[in-house]
Amino acid sequence: MEVTRRRSAPTTLTAGLSPNSKKNTPYSPPELAARAGHLPHERTVVLLPLALARTQDDMGRVRWTLFGGSEQGPERAFWKSSFTAPDQEQSTHESLLFIYRLLASAYGEHVKNTHQLRAAGFRILPSVRDDQFPDWHVAVLPQWTQSFLLHDEASFDDVRYLLTFRPFSRLPADARARYLAGHLHLLPFPGSLAFWGAPTYRKLQLQLPLAMQIPLLRLAGRRGGPDGIRVPQSGWLHDPHPSIKPSDVQPELVANHYWRTHRWNRVHRYDDELVLSPRVDHVTKVLFSTDLDVLGLYNKPMARNAQLWTNDFELLLDGPRASRAQIERAEAALVAGGLFGYRFHFPAMRVGAHEVYWHRPLVAYVSPRSQKIEVLPDAPLGYLTAYRADAPDLSQPVELWPRCLRREPYLSGL
Repeated sequence: MEVTRRRSAPTTLTAGLSPNSKKNTPYSPPELAARAGHLPHERTVVLLPLALARTQDDMGRVRWTLFGGSEQGPERAFWKSSFTAPDQEQSTHESLLFIYRLLASAYGEHVKNTHQLRAAGFRILPSVRDDQFPDWHVAVLPQWTQSFLLHDEASFDDVRYLLTFRPFSRLPADARARYLAGHLHLLPFPGSLAFWGAPTYRKLQLQLPLAMQIPLLRLAGRRGGPDGIRVPQSGWLHDPHPSIKPSDVQPELVANHYWRTHRWNRVHRYDDELVLSPRVDHVTKVLFSTDLDVLGLYNKPMARNAQLWTNDFELLLDGPRASRAQIERAEAALVAGGLFGYRFHFPAMRVGAHEVYWHRPLVAYVSPRSQKIEVLPDAPLGYLTAYRADAPDLSQPVELWPRCLRREPYLSGL
């Protein structure tokens, strides 16, 4: 594989996932996969909840960092955006302003009040409980949704815009048929939920609490520099092994090398250290080697800043919480060769013993005017969760809400 300093993001939403991660699931059934890219009415509206946190890079800069998708599932960040504190909901008008802006921007549907929104065919279908992750389910929706709710036996004849986070295969048959026929818009685009349906990472989540962040992280290549969001490297590491057939390895998913950076690089604080860094090493060396010619003056083994798993998605190393014996076993496994998944993982911002993640929805769509992807400004703010760093319990997080200085919405007169 040719190694480049910047890996471009895949052109499709799930292009960064391995085939095993995209196989038939409730989120990507064959009937949906067969029509991918062949639905002219689809605007590919995404409401992707990102997992963000502040981390410190090796230049001493504190940066907002992308950890991937929300480990709290695809819908909680969106619904929690309607609140400003526990049990304290923002006004119905403020919540609906976002829906008005989204329909106007993505579909050219201009509405100004609840009556017009209902007349335009906007409805909400509550999600269903996920057996493996029951805490993802939001049982009680915000008050503003009540006049738009549908049940499974309802008629979808007058529905044009359906807001739902259900896996496509668990939608009512009438809704699925109308969507595939081009008569119904689904918000979000059902294919964008596939990150939370990847069976391989769902298996890994049983051993690695934040593993469901990883599928969405694979969309983005490593990113440094002082501007924008920091993105740690993730990918697959491949060294020849008798049990791995070369034909089974997808070269585009393999990232065997890592650009070394450190705080003593001769770069300005406003430079991108990834562009100017001259040092490239194999990931195995970066993680484990203590040879002097590898370490140099400043480099150190980075196993504590990495998480590794096998080709069968069994946890191999959780670096931040690993013992010395676990690190040594992981090193022996990588030296022996094979195919291993990994991500570099840097400590999230801390409040006492808790790590804090901001679950912020990314709202984007294919513009009907330019036919290009556009991000909707002033999207919902989401919420924050805090877990104990030594033993994160995703079922009982401490919940917090961001308070930001916000300009008036540009369509506030609606």
